[in-house]
Amino acid sequence: MEFQEKDKRIIEKMIKISKKKPLLPETFIPWDYKEKGEEIYLSDELISIGGLDEYEKLTQKQKIELGKHELGQVMYSYAWSETMACAFFNRRLLKIDMTDFEYKFLIRETIEEYRHQSMFCDAIERIDEKPLPPTSIHKWIASLTVKIAPDSIMFLSVLAIELATDIYGNVLRKDKNIHPVVQKVSELHHIEEERHILYAKLWLKKYTENAGIIHRTIYALVVILNLYFMRTMYVRSEIFSHVGFLNPKKTYKKAKVNLAKKFGELCLKEVTEYVDSFNGWNTFTKFIARKILKISI
Repeated sequence: MEFQEKDKRIIEKMIKISKKKPLLPETFIPWDYKEKGEEIYLSDELISIGGLDEYEKLTQKQKIELGKHELGQVMYSYAWSETMACAFFNRRLLKIDMTDFEYKFLIRETIEEYRHQSMFCDAIERIDEKPLPPTSIHKWIASLTVKIAPDSIMFLSVLAIELATDIYGNVLRKDKNIHPVVQKVSELHHIEEERHILYAKLWLKKYTENAGIIHRTIYALVVILNLYFMRTMYVRSEIFSHVGFLNPKKTYKKAKVNLAKKFGELCLKEVTEYVDSFNGWNTFTKFIARKILKISI
């Protein structure tokens, strides 16, 4: 992969930072924090039924429990998506020489992404959660994509998820009531994901800068479908059974619709701006984005 000289300088700097200033979850996260009993795990604005009457009727204890269940599901999805990313990066590394410029950065990114997976797994265990695994459909789509999708589509898929999850984590970092372990997990993830996001954008420039209408449309659809795919992992009907809802399936249906609106309003600003940067929005892609991502374009 050819990079412009100015882009190479940026990437070289990121490689040096990764080597000289690694953020190790073992020391960065306050794993030994002693709970005071007032911590929450997910901000109201991110909870799937937050703002609905069903949520207001819950006790504070139930709200905290629901937030913890949903956070566990979100962190599980992050770890799982980064597993897919690492599978792709290793596939990519097999195609390029060890002395290649791209190889050097991807090695650093892969190291960091494996650490993130371990961090999320430890955080899930630390808050005593047992999230539900991906459905068989999720697993099948993920496996097929990693195996056969072109490199450009895989990089775009990784970037789309990173852009959205970074903003999601930003809400947690800013909420002073969030459990300190969760806050620091979000902070570490944000710091390193910023490098990964920048690299992916630089790598994709070759494809997006001079893409024709068909490719721009395809790229926009890839972004949209990846975000929809990930969002569907955030909430499961079983969660509402655990919290004590008498009709969990009915609540789950409301939660899916409500979360789609929240996610579209809170987490997709940078995504829409990125798609706009390569002129990926047209009548068709805007319609699809409004329909399944519930965003205003």
